Amino acid sequence: MSRSPAGHVFVSATLSAFPTIVSVVAFSLLIVRTGAFARWVGWFGFVVGFAHLLAAGAFAQDGFFSPSVVSVFVAPPLYFLWILILSVALLLGRSGKPSSGMK
Repeated sequence: MSRSPAGHVFVSATLSAFPTIVSVVAFSLLIVRTGAFARWVGWFGFVVGFAHLLAAGAFAQDGFFSPSVVSVFVAPPLYFLWILILSVALLLGRSGKPSSGMK
């Protein structure tokens, strides 16, 4: 692996992709199967899961598949975007209008 402290950070970021893959794909399956939110939110979650799968295998020394690129600049921003989209979808509910709370 890597002997420098910075390299250990990239290895940690790369290996942290596995729990993210499991949770994002599980929630995406639920979204697509139940229609709890717009189905495209679930399909985008599968894209995020695939990006994290690429990040999990990113052990190249340099280039796109190095941990310093895919594990830092590609997969996490996609994950944060998916969380933001999911949060907005949760606030809007199924009707597309802001929810008024408990009824």
